Amino acid sequence: EARAESLRERLQVLVESWGEGIRDLGPDVKGLWLVDFEYAAAGVPVDDLAGFATAHDLAPDARRRLLEAYAAAHGPGAGTPGAAELELACVRADALWLAWTVAVHGAGWQAVPRARRVATRLARAGVGTAPAVS
Repeated sequence: EARAESLRERLQVLVESWGEGIRDLGPDVKGLWLVDFEYAAAGVPVDDLAGFATAHDLAPDARRRLLEAYAAAHGPGAGTPGAAELELACVRADALWLAWTVAVHGAGWQAVPRARRVATRLARAGVGTAPAVS
């Protein structure tokens, strides 16, 4: 019980320090914020854009608009990726996601609807083959 209380106190200090940092950015902090650092270490905007584009199954025209919006928001010289760079990053994101899905679901991965779409996209990109329709 003393260890649990110590952990709660340490967590509270951490949350308060995050809150101070977030308040410095402007928004009001209400409660605990959870931050997903899964891809944060890369710090490469094209990977974030690709993750968004593939997670939402964006069509090529929507991906183009995503790049335009990113460029408009960040201005010239912000390292806005080109369409080809985004497409390559999307293939990487899809391959990573599909590998994770296969690791989790094993032979049943094809039962996951998004996995079938991702596998089909990868096949169109020349990576692997499209799943058989069952």
